[in-house]
Amino acid sequence: DDVNVPVVAERDDRAHRAQVRVQRELLAQGDVHRAVAAAQRRLQRPLEGALRDADGINGGIGERVAAALLQAGHDVRLLDLQVSERKDFQDALDSWRPEAIGFSLNYLANVPEVVDLARHARRRLPHCRTMVGGHSASFIAAELLEHADGAIDCVVRGEGEVVAPQVIDAFAAGSSLTKLSGVVTPDGSGPPPLL
Repeated sequence: DDVNVPVVAERDDRAHRAQVRVQRELLAQGDVHRAVAAAQRRLQRPLEGALRDADGINGGIGERVAAALLQAGHDVRLLDLQVSERKDFQDALDSWRPEAIGFSLNYLANVPEVVDLARHARRRLPHCRTMVGGHSASFIAAELLEHADGAIDCVVRGEGEVVAPQVIDAFAAGSSLTKLSGVVTPDGSGPPPLL
């Protein structure tokens, strides 16, 4: 049973499954950029500027983690909270009802918003698991968990592409997260991140 990890919502199930199949085929061929582009076509609102860096096209952090989760067989949706509204997040929760949510926290200024959204998700979907990763989250993992007061299940330090699929699998199996590299939970931390 796949664990859903979002981040956008509405779908026609048959068309959605066909699109996910195309994305997985592209990932299997090593074509991450086209897989991410295919994922973006599913969105209600495209991600803006997330695929550019100094060397040309390169997936952003959220897209790379999403690609790793797709490769692991999970159903993934993306919602760029820099260009979307809170209502879009609420609509995604209501229409898609994810089993897990991942937030990429790359600016300390976004900590209050991420904590607030995690709390909102926990109230709306009590069994939905939440992880937070990203540059800023890596430096304030313990404080973030404390401030979230149970709304965030874990913080992923280091490169999320490697450990995010393991976290989702652990969520699904109900197993401990404290054995996973770079994962910090209210109950303890795993070994240091690999990268």
